[in-house]
Amino acid sequence: MKIIIIIFILSIMYGQTEYPSMNVFFSSNSISLGGAGFLYPSTISSKINPASFNTDRTFTTSIINYKNQISSQSVGLSIPLENSFISSSLKNISYGDFDEYDDNKVLIGKYQSSDSWFSVTYSKKIKKFPLKVGISYKYLSLLLADYQIHEHLFSIGSELYFKKIKTFLGISIHQLDFNFTNKYENNFIEPNLVFSFSKILEHLPLNIFIDIISNNYKKEIEFFLGGKFYLNKSFSFQIGSSSRKISQKINNQFFNTIFGYTGIGIVYYKDSMSFTLGSYMYGSGHIINGLQLDIMF
Repeated sequence: MKIIIIIFILSIMYGQTEYPSMNVFFSSNSISLGGAGFLYPSTISSKINPASFNTDRTFTTSIINYKNQISSQSVGLSIPLENSFISSSLKNISYGDFDEYDDNKVLIGKYQSSDSWFSVTYSKKIKKFPLKVGISYKYLSLLLADYQIHEHLFSIGSELYFKKIKTFLGISIHQLDFNFTNKYENNFIEPNLVFSFSKILEHLPLNIFIDIISNNYKKEIEFFLGGKFYLNKSFSFQIGSSSRKISQKINNQFFNTIFGYTGIGIVYYKDSMSFTLGSYMYGSGHIINGLQLDIMF
């Protein structure tokens, strides 16, 4: 029976264009912005333009609870160089422990299922021009009992900055799969094309993030909108949502329709540290919570 279940799950994996962990949240900042913020610098977020970086050396760690024994953990380090930036991260999402049975339905033990990511990102500022470019390498390892799948993926991006109007424009391509030797044709991963916009408003303590994601396989375009409100020197408030509120609505409950696919969070700043507490509600009403710590040193 164990073999049947595993083969069924593997057939689903090989029959689709992306693995489940490609769309999960690893950063509490990301969930509080509702999935927006590809131009919000982060070493651990999976939703980030690789050209986006800040000038601070930062250690970041985050944990997100999806409930039902599912949780993600991540740790990342960013190091600024001369006109450039390098970062690396380790991320894991655990789907929990499962009972293992033999063909006679006799319990013989337990097995685990998890996805692990290792990534390295390099970004560089172009001299005498307000442009950053970046590339990210990601190694994905999927574990299901004794079965493993490995993928090597790349992301590339650029970010243009208009200093006078405090505006950023970005374009990035994610999930580039150069595994040309893959014999499983249906396992091809369709890249995501992302157009991003970020602006710091003049008369409001607000940073707006807008992201548009296009995937040729899904034949759809998704819109994400998020905002970061700077309340004072110690606190900021974050909120965001997306077009999934409309395209993936799965019930007619008023509360879920209004607040589904929406994130909210608060950031507390203390000396060289910041603490982010974020929550995100899916269209089904299921809520996930995350906590993130950033230390600049």
